[in-house]
Amino acid sequence: MRLQHLTKADFLALAKLHPRIVVYEEMLADRLTPIGTFERLRGVGPHPILLESYAAEARDGRFSYIGIHPISSVIVRAGKAYIEEADGHRRDLAGDPLAAVRDYHKRCRAEMSHPIRGFSGGVAGFVTYDAVHLCEKVSDTPPQTTLPALVLRAYQDHIAFDHQHGTCILSTVIDVEDESSYDVAIERLAALKAQVIAPFEPPPVSGTVSQTVTETLSDAEFIQRVQQAQHHLHIGDIFQVVLSRAFKVQCTIDPFEAYRTIRHINPSPYLFYVEADNNTTMVGASPEKLVSVEGRTVEVRPIAGTRRRGTISDAELIQDLQNDPKERAEHVMLVDLGRNDVGKVSVPGSVQVSEFAKPEVFSHVIHLTSTVQGTLRPELDAFDALWSAFPAGTLSGAPKIRAMQIIHTLEPTQRGLYGGAVIMVDGYGNLNSCIAIRMATFENGEATVQAGAGIVLDSDPAAEANETRAKAAAMLRALQAVGETMV
Repeated sequence: MRLQHLTKADFLALAKLHPRIVVYEEMLADRLTPIGTFERLRGVGPHPILLESYAAEARDGRFSYIGIHPISSVIVRAGKAYIEEADGHRRDLAGDPLAAVRDYHKRCRAEMSHPIRGFSGGVAGFVTYDAVHLCEKVSDTPPQTTLPALVLRAYQDHIAFDHQHGTCILSTVIDVEDESSYDVAIERLAALKAQVIAPFEPPPVSGTVSQTVTETLSDAEFIQRVQQAQHHLHIGDIFQVVLSRAFKVQCTIDPFEAYRTIRHINPSPYLFYVEADNNTTMVGASPEKLVSVEGRTVEVRPIAGTRRRGTISDAELIQDLQNDPKERAEHVMLVDLGRNDVGKVSVPGSVQVSEFAKPEVFSHVIHLTSTVQGTLRPELDAFDALWSAFPAGTLSGAPKIRAMQIIHTLEPTQRGLYGGAVIMVDGYGNLNSCIAIRMATFENGEATVQAGAGIVLDSDPAAEANETRAKAAAMLRALQAVGETMV
């Protein structure tokens, strides 16, 4: 059933003003799912992306998005930016890499009029935690990592699902040449629709996941790092710091099969499947927004304070969580950090905490969440808001820059995407992003899971080591469960 669509008359009217247009068609999606659609389409070209919400009851759980056929990508590696075209041609960009990223988005922008924007007419991708070196003085040496600091792609074809209304919008970006450009776009949408609804037989799954786990820091080494961090806390250098370590397993399973399992075990408002390149794929189930910009409203939603759901009623868990002085103190600190991040890019006097320490129920846990909003200053844009909030205080500490400097000295390896962000920016400059946590990175036959703990002065170092191991174990069990189904 065809619902809304861009008519040829509307296209021709837009074509008088804009050189690049998003042509779209809305259809019922009661027989489609984002993950089933993505499985059909992910083999049609390189580097598809899936940004899914699998928690429709959550505030940020209404929409899911798929992008295929990247037109081009902007990549930042070793402090330099370059554009990679669909045919593999590379063009280096001079100057500030962050300015180059902003300019890339402007050049990729396509005019759109459909109601579910996502990143149609814009860009989507990721920013690693280590990209902080591009905007803050964390160390004298740039990070040494095989993963780019940032990858954003402009996708030609885009599918957006509205879980509330049971519809989806197929769209394609077309460069306007003449009236026939509309017909070309309509033919492309017809081919895309045929792929989406065609019968599909999933390929057989295979692969193994080792039961042997190696870690970048042993328990004893991590405890020692916690004690070193507590020295900085004792002398008043910082109020909190988030230390992490990585856990690795040999793994030959398809990352998509891991994604399927992770989303089932841990349904979340921010699920992602992102390919960095032909060798590296990241999948995750994040509960937490980093920052969003909608119109001129900047928003962060810090999460701090957790209770695991189980035999005790949710009401009792919520009361215990709200009455825990340590949990509330940490939450207040992170809300203050969020106010500072939003305030750096907002009109003076516009920053407000619209929700404070509100219990939010997820599939397995209950969190305390707050909402901090401000009005973006007229001379700034979504990328200014992104860098103001990046990285999240919940993955770094406070004060943020000093905490990150301490992280750099105490953690033995670069974090990669962990603690960074998965982001999308539409053609109008609206931004949505999530913190990259509860995730796994697949590269060269190995899966890496990273987990951290917030360290304060009265933290028990052994308990913090156990917390990181427990967090990683949940994700590793998900990976190993995939391997077991293939035996």
